[in-house]
Amino acid sequence: MPSTPQQLQTSAQAFSRVSNFPRVIGAIDGTHVAIKAPSIDEAIYINRKRFHSLNVQVVCDGNGLIINYSARFPGSTHDAYIWRNCNLRHHFSRGTFGDYLLLGDSGYPLEPFLMTPVTNPTNEAEELYNRAHTVVAASTFSVSITLPLCGVFIERYGWEATFYLTSLPSLVWCLAWFTLVCDFPDQHPRISESESMYIVTKVKERGTYMAQRKGRDQKSVPWRSLITSVPLWATIIHSLGNNWCIAFFFTQLPTYMRNVLGFSIKSVSSDGSTGD
Repeated sequence: MPSTPQQLQTSAQAFSRVSNFPRVIGAIDGTHVAIKAPSIDEAIYINRKRFHSLNVQVVCDGNGLIINYSARFPGSTHDAYIWRNCNLRHHFSRGTFGDYLLLGDSGYPLEPFLMTPVTNPTNEAEELYNRAHTVVAASTFSVSITLPLCGVFIERYGWEATFYLTSLPSLVWCLAWFTLVCDFPDQHPRISESESMYIVTKVKERGTYMAQRKGRDQKSVPWRSLITSVPLWATIIHSLGNNWCIAFFFTQLPTYMRNVLGFSIKSVSSDGSTGD
């Protein structure tokens, strides 16, 4: 877990970039790790999916790296029980992490330092909160799952397999997006008039729909201003440099770890997702 003020701030900024959720330094959830049936107290290791496991509590940072875990509870243990009895909660309750927060799903109790979704949202603010909550949780845990999975594919099938593994779902998503998504509800051919009116009414209540529609209908893209914009070019250069560095380390570092240090790509990917 981040401990210094600088580390806490950096971790919170990573989550803020994803969904503008402030003061969040980690997303928490439980995952079942399958084990062989133990000879002692076998029943307590059977989880709700009916196989033997450990229920491992995991906390990921904004980059999808595992920064804390607890792996000492059997599969039948509820996530909330593990949270109430882990050292991490005691640190938060004592104020070790200041006013920073964790995000958890509805299986966890709502606490001053643990934010959970609103079960039955009744207003727009609660709906927006739930939406931001979902974005943070999904983007965080997807990275921690993808890294070990790519390591397994590379070890078994080579580099090409991992490109297909990560690219094909993105391609399917893009095709679905361009096929199914429209700019405005009244342009969508597959929703009813009542659904369209409901969406328009809700957006109008926020005072943004007509402004967006008017701007889209009457204004053209300011290409000249975009091309001559210094902040835009600075952002583009920064993004290209950042992506180049990520691509370099993702492709060259595993090779170095394998050929020079003697680690397998599979173990490197698993350790990398846990931040070790």
